[in-house]
Amino acid sequence: MVEGERTGDLAPAWRESADVEGADQLRDGQEVRVRRMTAEDRERIAEFLSRLTDASLSVRFFTPLPRSTALATLMEEIDSPLCLALLLLVRHDGDEQVIAHAEYVRDGPTARAAEVAFLVTDAFQGHGCATVLLHHLAVAGRRAGIREFHGSVLMENDRMLEVFRGCGYPLEEWWGPDAVQLTLSIDKPPGTDAPSVAPQ
Repeated sequence: MVEGERTGDLAPAWRESADVEGADQLRDGQEVRVRRMTAEDRERIAEFLSRLTDASLSVRFFTPLPRSTALATLMEEIDSPLCLALLLLVRHDGDEQVIAHAEYVRDGPTARAAEVAFLVTDAFQGHGCATVLLHHLAVAGRRAGIREFHGSVLMENDRMLEVFRGCGYPLEEWWGPDAVQLTLSIDKPPGTDAPSVAPQ
Protein backbone atom coordinates (compact mmCIF):
# COMPACT_ATOMS: atom_id res chain seq x y z
CA MET A 1 0.00 0.00 0.00
CA VAL A 2 2.80 2.35 0.83
CA GLU A 3 6.50 2.44 0.30
CA GLY A 4 9.77 2.92 2.05
CA GLU A 5 13.27 4.09 1.31
CA ARG A 6 16.43 4.93 3.15
CA THR A 7 16.72 8.36 4.72
CA GLY A 8 19.79 8.93 2.57
CA ASP A 9 17.65 8.70 -0.57
CA LEU A 10 15.65 11.76 0.42
CA ALA A 11 16.22 15.20 -1.04
CA PRO A 12 17.82 17.75 1.34
CA ALA A 13 14.62 19.82 1.23
CA TRP A 14 12.73 16.89 2.78
CA ARG A 15 15.15 16.65 5.67
CA GLU A 16 15.42 20.37 6.35
CA SER A 17 11.97 21.76 5.57
CA ALA A 18 9.80 23.02 8.43
CA ASP A 19 6.72 23.44 6.24
CA VAL A 20 3.55 21.48 6.91
CA GLU A 21 2.16 22.39 3.48
CA GLY A 22 3.89 23.17 0.22
CA ALA A 23 6.03 21.75 -2.56
CA ASP A 24 8.15 18.64 -2.10
CA GLN A 25 9.74 15.87 -4.14
CA LEU A 26 9.36 12.12 -4.40
CA ARG A 27 12.38 9.86 -4.36
CA ASP A 28 12.72 10.01 -8.16
CA GLY A 29 12.58 13.82 -8.16
CA GLN A 30 8.97 14.17 -9.25
CA GLU A 31 7.43 17.36 -7.92
CA VAL A 32 4.44 17.01 -5.61
CA ARG A 33 2.42 19.29 -3.34
CA VAL A 34 1.31 18.64 0.23
CA ARG A 35 -1.72 20.35 1.71
CA ARG A 36 -4.30 19.85 4.40
CA MET A 37 -7.44 17.92 3.51
CA THR A 38 -10.74 19.78 3.91
CA ALA A 39 -14.44 19.01 3.60
CA GLU A 40 -14.32 20.45 0.07
CA ASP A 41 -12.11 17.53 -0.99
CA ARG A 42 -14.91 14.95 -0.97
CA GLU A 43 -15.00 14.55 -4.76
CA ARG A 44 -11.21 14.42 -5.01
CA ILE A 45 -11.05 11.74 -2.33
CA ALA A 46 -13.80 9.72 -4.00
CA GLU A 47 -11.86 9.82 -7.27
CA PHE A 48 -8.65 8.89 -5.42
CA LEU A 49 -10.34 5.89 -3.79
CA SER A 50 -11.70 4.77 -7.17
CA ARG A 51 -8.11 4.28 -8.39
CA LEU A 52 -7.15 2.04 -5.46
CA THR A 53 -7.25 -1.73 -5.61
CA ASP A 54 -9.27 -3.69 -3.10
CA ALA A 55 -6.00 -5.00 -1.67
CA SER A 56 -4.71 -1.49 -0.94
CA LEU A 57 -7.93 -0.54 0.81
CA SER A 58 -7.89 -3.73 2.88
CA VAL A 59 -4.32 -3.13 4.03
CA ARG A 60 -5.16 0.43 5.10
CA PHE A 61 -8.39 -0.38 6.94
CA PHE A 62 -7.49 -3.95 8.03
CA THR A 63 -10.67 -5.26 6.39
CA PRO A 64 -12.33 -5.15 2.96
CA LEU A 65 -14.36 -1.95 2.71
CA PRO A 66 -16.68 -0.55 0.06
CA ARG A 67 -15.24 2.67 -1.33
CA SER A 68 -18.29 4.57 -0.12
CA THR A 69 -17.55 3.43 3.45
CA ALA A 70 -13.88 4.35 3.12
CA LEU A 71 -14.87 7.79 1.85
CA ALA A 72 -17.30 8.34 4.71
CA THR A 73 -14.66 7.26 7.23
CA LEU A 74 -11.99 9.62 5.89
CA MET A 75 -14.40 12.55 5.66
CA GLU A 76 -15.78 12.01 9.17
CA GLU A 77 -12.32 11.89 10.71
CA ILE A 78 -11.34 15.37 9.53
CA ASP A 79 -14.22 16.82 11.57
CA SER A 80 -12.40 15.81 14.74
CA PRO A 81 -10.11 18.42 16.38
CA LEU A 82 -7.78 15.52 17.16
CA CYS A 83 -7.22 14.68 13.50
CA LEU A 84 -4.93 16.22 10.90
CA ALA A 85 -5.18 14.79 7.38
CA LEU A 86 -2.78 15.66 4.57
CA LEU A 87 -3.02 15.06 0.83
CA LEU A 88 -0.21 14.52 -1.66
CA LEU A 89 -1.01 15.87 -5.13
CA VAL A 90 0.52 15.84 -8.62
CA ARG A 91 -0.39 17.78 -11.74
CA HIS A 92 -2.50 15.67 -14.12
CA ASP A 93 -4.30 16.87 -17.25
CA GLY A 94 -4.13 20.47 -16.11
CA ASP A 95 -5.47 19.77 -12.63
CA GLU A 96 -4.15 18.40 -9.36
CA GLN A 97 -4.77 14.74 -8.62
CA VAL A 98 -4.59 13.14 -5.16
CA ILE A 99 -2.07 10.31 -5.10
CA ALA A 100 -1.78 9.77 -1.33
CA HIS A 101 -3.52 10.48 1.96
CA ALA A 102 -2.07 10.48 5.47
CA GLU A 103 -3.39 11.45 8.85
CA TYR A 104 -2.68 11.47 12.52
CA VAL A 105 -5.33 11.16 15.20
CA ARG A 106 -4.18 12.41 18.59
CA ASP A 107 -4.76 10.06 21.51
CA GLY A 108 -6.46 12.86 23.45
CA PRO A 109 -6.76 16.66 23.53
CA THR A 110 -3.48 17.10 25.39
CA ALA A 111 -1.84 13.76 24.56
CA ARG A 112 1.74 13.72 23.35
CA ALA A 113 1.07 10.71 21.10
CA ALA A 114 -1.00 10.16 17.96
CA GLU A 115 -1.86 7.28 15.66
CA VAL A 116 -0.79 7.60 12.02
CA ALA A 117 -2.15 5.94 8.87
CA PHE A 118 -1.32 6.17 5.18
CA LEU A 119 -2.99 5.36 1.88
CA VAL A 120 -1.19 5.58 -1.49
CA THR A 121 -2.68 4.99 -4.91
CA ASP A 122 -1.30 1.84 -6.49
CA ALA A 123 0.38 3.63 -9.39
CA PHE A 124 2.58 5.60 -6.96
CA GLN A 125 3.48 2.89 -4.48
CA GLY A 126 7.22 2.60 -4.16
CA HIS A 127 7.91 6.26 -5.01
CA GLY A 128 8.29 7.69 -1.49
CA CYS A 129 4.82 9.17 -1.00
CA ALA A 130 4.27 7.89 2.52
CA THR A 131 7.71 8.98 3.66
CA VAL A 132 7.14 12.53 2.42
CA LEU A 133 3.76 12.67 4.16
CA LEU A 134 5.20 11.21 7.36
CA HIS A 135 7.72 14.04 7.52
CA HIS A 136 5.04 16.70 7.04
CA LEU A 137 2.82 15.06 9.66
CA ALA A 138 5.76 15.03 12.06
CA VAL A 139 6.37 18.75 11.54
CA ALA A 140 2.71 19.44 12.27
CA GLY A 141 2.76 17.10 15.24
CA ARG A 142 5.76 18.75 16.85
CA ARG A 143 4.11 22.14 16.48
CA ALA A 144 1.04 20.76 18.24
CA GLY A 145 3.08 19.28 21.10
CA ILE A 146 2.98 15.68 19.86
CA ARG A 147 6.19 13.77 20.45
CA GLU A 148 5.31 10.23 19.43
CA PHE A 149 3.55 8.53 16.51
CA HIS A 150 2.27 4.97 16.69
CA GLY A 151 0.57 2.63 14.26
CA SER A 152 -0.39 -0.95 13.47
CA VAL A 153 0.93 -2.56 10.29
CA LEU A 154 -0.07 -5.95 8.94
CA MET A 155 2.95 -8.24 8.85
CA GLU A 156 2.59 -8.79 5.10
CA ASN A 157 2.69 -5.04 4.45
CA ASP A 158 6.43 -4.93 3.82
CA ARG A 159 6.38 -1.49 2.18
CA MET A 160 4.76 0.20 5.15
CA LEU A 161 7.19 -1.47 7.51
CA GLU A 162 10.02 -0.12 5.33
CA VAL A 163 8.58 3.40 5.67
CA PHE A 164 8.74 3.27 9.45
CA ARG A 165 12.13 1.55 9.56
CA GLY A 166 13.74 3.83 6.99
CA CYS A 167 12.34 7.23 7.95
CA GLY A 168 15.18 8.12 10.33
CA TYR A 169 13.12 8.54 13.51
CA PRO A 170 13.85 6.30 16.54
CA LEU A 171 11.61 3.25 16.24
CA GLU A 172 10.30 0.54 18.56
CA GLU A 173 8.43 -2.55 17.32
CA TRP A 174 6.21 -5.14 18.99
CA TRP A 175 5.18 -8.19 16.98
CA GLY A 176 1.72 -9.69 17.41
CA PRO A 177 0.06 -12.66 15.70
CA ASP A 178 -1.13 -10.63 12.68
CA ALA A 179 0.26 -7.11 12.96
CA VAL A 180 3.30 -5.18 14.04
CA GLN A 181 2.83 -2.34 16.53
CA LEU A 182 5.26 0.50 15.92
CA THR A 183 6.14 3.65 17.83
CA LEU A 184 8.19 6.53 16.40
CA SER A 185 9.79 9.28 18.46
CA ILE A 186 9.28 12.49 16.45
CA ASP A 187 10.68 14.84 19.08
CA LYS A 188 13.28 16.07 16.59
CA PRO A 189 13.82 15.69 12.83
CA PRO A 190 16.05 12.86 11.60
CA GLY A 191 19.75 13.68 11.79
CA THR A 192 19.43 16.60 14.22
CA ASP A 193 20.20 17.04 17.89
CA ALA A 194 17.45 19.52 18.77
CA PRO A 195 13.80 20.06 17.82
CA SER A 196 13.50 22.30 14.75
CA VAL A 197 10.01 23.59 15.51
CA ALA A 198 8.82 24.81 18.88
CA PRO A 199 5.29 23.78 19.95
CA GLN A 200 2.67 26.47 19.44
